[in-house]
Amino acid sequence: MNMRIVLLVVLAVVLGSCSAVKITDDWKSDDIGTIRDGKTLVVNISDRLQVRTISEDRITKEFKKHGVDAEQSYLIFPDLHLSKKMNPKQTQRFKREIVQKGFDNVVITRLVDFEKMRNHVPGYTTANYYNVYNRFGYYWGTHAFVVHHPGYNTVSKTYTLETVVYNLTLPEDQQLISVTTSEITDPSSITSVSEDFAQKLVATILGLNKK
Repeated sequence: MNMRIVLLVVLAVVLGSCSAVKITDDWKSDDIGTIRDGKTLVVNISDRLQVRTISEDRITKEFKKHGVDAEQSYLIFPDLHLSKKMNPKQTQRFKREIVQKGFDNVVITRLVDFEKMRNHVPGYTTANYYNVYNRFGYYWGTHAFVVHHPGYNTVSKTYTLETVVYNLTLPEDQQLISVTTSEITDPSSITSVSEDFAQKLVATILGLNKK
């Protein structure tokens, strides 16, 4: 097989087997350091329990690795349907319950956008000229070994996530201490991408990626 074909096949396998997690925007208030004080509740707003569970587990583990006392919301509020929109009274009630459970900070992640794009990869032609033309006499009356590779269509999926951090011990108008926007492109599964997402998210919130 032509070496160029081998490299293209290997590249396609590598690119198709991994997903990209990218932090696209990040804002923090001067009070972001207070997240290391008290206790932090990690929340993922999702209809799917598996997504919520895996995501909260990974983010909580990453926070604990860096000295933040964190706990998953599904363990504290297992029956809470977070994907359903809350009215102001329900929001305040939930906030009081969080405080009553002993939490000072809340980290909330939710899906804010989803985009599916179709892309066309053009075809190309390869030819093994060396094996055909390596001797002078073989040039006449001999055809090159030519292979036509047809074009094909691919579909890419991009998920945009937003993560907000609140310190509920601060005055009402100062409680928002961090907003992070991230994109996940073509995740093969929630399990495969959640660890990478958690590492980059927590590093961004705690400012570890700037050291």
